[in-house]
Amino acid sequence: MLADNLRKETKLDEAATTLRTFIDKYPTHELISGAWTSLAATQEAQGKQDEALSTYQKVSTSFATSFSAPVALLGFLGLNTYLK
Repeated sequence: MLADNLRKETKLDEAATTLRTFIDKYPTHELISGAWTSLAATQEAQGKQDEALSTYQKVSTSFATSFSAPVALLGFLGLNTYLK
């Protein structure tokens, strides 16, 4: 995915924009939960912990049966523990 490559190149703002564009354009795509999870990881890498927590929580509740839900829940719990 393009956003993953951008994140690896530490082009975090571009990665976040790419993910948001995908999310807005394809809200019912089969990989949408993965896009949201990648956005949360990108937000976390950007130092936007509050946004990342909110996004991880959205994935774990809105896409609870998806393959991304456990990953998002672990991201949420890990980040939430770190911030305490």
